[in-house]
Amino acid sequence: MERTDPNIVLTLGRCWTTSTPSPLSLPQWDLLIDGCPYQDDRYLTTLVPVTGSSGLQFPTHYKRFVVKMFTFVDPASLAALQETIFIHCTTEVCHPSSGSCEQSCTRKRRDTRIKAVSGEQTVVSSGEVTLVM
Repeated sequence: MERTDPNIVLTLGRCWTTSTPSPLSLPQWDLLIDGCPYQDDRYLTTLVPVTGSSGLQFPTHYKRFVVKMFTFVDPASLAALQETIFIHCTTEVCHPSSGSCEQSCTRKRRDTRIKAVSGEQTVVSSGEVTLVM
């Protein structure tokens, strides 16, 4: 938020959707796990690189991804529950001096996690995303 250090890098952990503004509400659907597309989703979320050509002053302060649109449905009737979703992500700030800030979706389980500046994750939530069909 309003950081001007060009060296820090925003990293994503878990990103998921809910049908209410609360990140704890149910139902939930995972989009990203450890910053990578959730492999159990038939419609994988796509990570979009943010580069210096994006026009942003600090491109490493941003993350973008594309979600295939969906809606939560009632398990019995399969009727759409709502026409809105909310997206939530756990985030951390990484500084290259603490090691690599690169998130690799092909890494092995034994690889070390990215070292955060604060060591704390923060949940960031979107506003209402309206589904238009």
